[in-house]
Amino acid sequence: MRERRIWLWPEIVGSALLALAGTAWGQEFNITGLRTDSVTLYRDCKMEQPVTVTKQQFEGQKWAARKDPNSALYFLLVRDNVNYCVKAFSVSTDQTVKVDKDSQCNARVAGAPPKSGAVRGVGEGCGK
Repeated sequence: MRERRIWLWPEIVGSALLALAGTAWGQEFNITGLRTDSVTLYRDCKMEQPVTVTKQQFEGQKWAARKDPNSALYFLLVRDNVNYCVKAFSVSTDQTVKVDKDSQCNARVAGAPPKSGAVRGVGEGCGK
């Protein structure tokens, strides 16, 4: 009788994809700069409780942040034991952060873009 070999290739690929999806969901990075003169932080992600931070106040700091699972527009961060949201396009990060809602076009909202401007190049030349 011939011996039959069992291939686990689909299971291995599926597990790898799940692991990658988990790391992308909980992607953590540092906010390293502000793209505008001042940035508004929203305490507990409530729009009625804004706190403004200027470039001079931010200088020399790094804020640990992660993506908001509910919105591609905001990053979540903790300062002085208080949760805040900040608009993603208003800050620079130490890593490129993909926008989930436009992942087929490889759109990004933070990092070091090849062109200047907060949204230039988003979805450009996608053709999909």
